[in-house]
Amino acid sequence: MGAYSDRDGVNFRFVNEGMNTTPTDVKVEIRLADSAPITDETADIWGFGYEGQVGFSDGAILAYTESPIRSENHVTLLFSLEKGVLSPARQEPDSFESLKQTAFQGSDYDDSGAEQEEGTVSELILGMVILFGTPIALAAFFLGRSKKLRRRKLNRFAEKFGYFRDVPNSGNLSATYALGRLFDVCEDGSILATGMLRVIQLGCLSPVETQQVGLMGQTRETVSLRLMGSQHSQMNEYDEYLYTVLEGAAGADGILQAKELERFASQNDKLLRTYIEKHDSAGRAYLNQKHCLKRWNMPAKLTDLNPAGEQELGKLMGLKRYLTDFSLVAERGVKQMPIWRELLVYAMLFGIADQVAEQMKALYPQLSAELVDYSQSMVTAYSYHYLLYRNMKQAEDQREQEKRSGGGGGFASLGGGDGSIGGGSGGGTR
Repeated sequence: MGAYSDRDGVNFRFVNEGMNTTPTDVKVEIRLADSAPITDETADIWGFGYEGQVGFSDGAILAYTESPIRSENHVTLLFSLEKGVLSPARQEPDSFESLKQTAFQGSDYDDSGAEQEEGTVSELILGMVILFGTPIALAAFFLGRSKKLRRRKLNRFAEKFGYFRDVPNSGNLSATYALGRLFDVCEDGSILATGMLRVIQLGCLSPVETQQVGLMGQTRETVSLRLMGSQHSQMNEYDEYLYTVLEGAAGADGILQAKELERFASQNDKLLRTYIEKHDSAGRAYLNQKHCLKRWNMPAKLTDLNPAGEQELGKLMGLKRYLTDFSLVAERGVKQMPIWRELLVYAMLFGIADQVAEQMKALYPQLSAELVDYSQSMVTAYSYHYLLYRNMKQAEDQREQEKRSGGGGGFASLGGGDGSIGGGSGGGTR
């Protein structure tokens, strides 16, 4: 740790590039000796050279890889503390800002929005941790777990349960989404697509096709959504929330157009994220009530599950396998309308509704007309979900980039990290 003119800090390389034996995973943790918390208010942190995250967790700075380390990778952390937190013995002639500028070269960090803060807190000492025989102020852990191994374990787990032909979690869609997100069965925000489909199917939104004349006199069809009111008896709190959000996006004519939706989603992304989090929170509450999980991790491990959770995850993954292989294993009873509609809702949650609908059309031609109408609703729901989610994520990503570039944590940069100490190039694991 060095004392610079503006802040105290260090740029330290924990894992070298060009190693002859590379660790699968790396975790780095920074704590103060007297257990006083390190927070975003008093510290800034950046990571370089690896695919993974860096940030603040439980009063400490925590960095970890999300992909196996390769020979061209390294794990370098740049962090700083307010003046007065420590009393470093090593006095540096330059500013920490100059050290940061060197480290940022070749990275995807943008320091234009970074702010410097001045302040004084009680003097603390950064603890020295001795690990693998190397005394350093931080700890690097090689954990030996990869995403490929995780997928393999999940696939073996799902095979034990086989196909599941009923709805999981007693029909609680929020719980299925929450559990599916933990184990990568559902994509982030996929519950928004099912919500769009539901309000369309309830008749609260009505697709309106219009033709627009473009350049060279060519016409193209566009689909807008007319707001039909939110008085439907089957609407639940999620339907009402989503309808209110869409109502705010629509113009005075009560017709929601794609451009209006894009603009609204970019400016009100937190409203959409709240909708997604409402489902996730309700789902987690249900899973807690059923004692499905011992602990909540993201991503979760099979060892985080209680027996009840193993059963629910097995059903969830079994249903997705059943829907994916629908044309091979479908039973005649699915031609009943309530069943196939419900199945398609879950297929939409899993992101496979289009292929399942096509399989249903081929298997049950007598349902062709109903499936065509339903498919059109799904296409509309998908399209508007895509607009909502894409613009919501763009706004979130912009805020995330400003936060991570300012030292608030986030995903690490593969490039950059020059000017570090403690590392070098080559060697083996320490």
